[in-house]
Amino acid sequence: FAKFVELASEPNQIPTPVIPGAAFFQRTVNDAAATAMYVEGSPDAAQLLEQATAKIKAHLDRSAQRGKQ
Repeated sequence: FAKFVELASEPNQIPTPVIPGAAFFQRTVNDAAATAMYVEGSPDAAQLLEQATAKIKAHLDRSAQRGKQ
């Protein structure tokens, strides 16, 4: 713990902000990659990543709509 406190006090340390939905984005892309690598007969990686992109875009669009209300 002492090392963590020491590193946190460094002048060049910049906190990384939490991005809403970041875990969802990472999980969606990782799931697409894992499916492409390990599921026999699955669509190719490019198609799976396009599907993941569509899911993420839909999530962002829903979030933007909630923000406008």
